[in-house]
Amino acid sequence: MFLFIHSQDMGKVCYGIATNTQDVVMSSYEVLPEQNLAMLDQFIKEHNIIFSDVRGMVVVTGPGSFTASRLSVTMANTLAFVLSTPISGVENKDQRSSREIFLAWLTSVHDHPQTFVTPTYQQPPHITSPAKKDLHT
Repeated sequence: MFLFIHSQDMGKVCYGIATNTQDVVMSSYEVLPEQNLAMLDQFIKEHNIIFSDVRGMVVVTGPGSFTASRLSVTMANTLAFVLSTPISGVENKDQRSSREIFLAWLTSVHDHPQTFVTPTYQQPPHITSPAKKDLHT
């Protein structure tokens, strides 16, 4: 089974599971990013996912909202690490649907499994700025 995470936009997250292209289950949630982990827990419980059955992770890396992209990639990297399973990052520059992205990945060749992925942002992140020097000291 493969686990899919997609959150490019603030206020929306999508999770999916699949064993093949005919057996795809997806759920979307309208929530703020700080609720994404709780929604993943709900998705796992709703679909009786057994972590030992997860053979790989797929996450949309962006481009998108800094917070949404970073959070979904962090969640996927953490799960892949804990489960000792490969992870694949997929960019979505064309704003394709979650189902379309997941189905395309399921039908592709996975020659290069990764141990972690990095987010792709719409613009350079501005999370810090240099400290201003006090000219009077």
